Amino acid sequence: MQPSLYPLIAPAIAIVLLVLLITRLKIHPFLALILTSGFLGSAAGLAPTAVIKSFEKGFGGILSSVGLVVGLGTMLGGLLLESGGADRIANTFIGLGSKRWIPAAICAASLLIGLPHLFDVSFVMLVPLVYAIANRTKSPVMAVGIPMAAGLYVSHGLLPPHPSPTLALAALHADAGRTIFYGLIVAVPMAILSGPVFTAFVMRFLPVTPGDALFAPAPVTET
Repeated sequence: MQPSLYPLIAPAIAIVLLVLLITRLKIHPFLALILTSGFLGSAAGLAPTAVIKSFEKGFGGILSSVGLVVGLGTMLGGLLLESGGADRIANTFIGLGSKRWIPAAICAASLLIGLPHLFDVSFVMLVPLVYAIANRTKSPVMAVGIPMAAGLYVSHGLLPPHPSPTLALAALHADAGRTIFYGLIVAVPMAILSGPVFTAFVMRFLPVTPGDALFAPAPVTET
């Protein structure tokens, strides 16, 4: 194996291992992440003690920066759910039209909500809304959750002021206004493809409750 390819092969194997641990072996995602991190550190040539110290340092650094945000965001999401605010927002989405338009609506809302907020905050805030909409429309949670996640991920990955686009903006000395403009040109079709379009495709292969399918074919009436 060429040395230049090894840094790409090890992370790819780690991703496959993580998916297998969660989907096949039914290991808790947090424990699966720990095991995968240990494998990746060992594959990089670190000693077991160095892997543990690196994990502790990385976990502590991330928790110190986002722990408070996630905690407060969870509280805000709980307040939104318990106060009935999620139901009112869900009723607004439901009142926009047919159930078929809900994935597109939640994807557009997630793209806009995720623009000024951190991904962690937006995700924690919108999860109760996903459950509320799925419950009110008797739809599978995945049919609402996938478009929501797609809108947030696209906004987080392509549009400032999120960390990665902002870092690229500073490194290339680009204009912020043009970056947001061209980012939206790429983000909107990408959100459509990875949100409602992908949801319509993948829901045909996921098990749903009979009669509750969001993209079920129209019934054929006999004449």
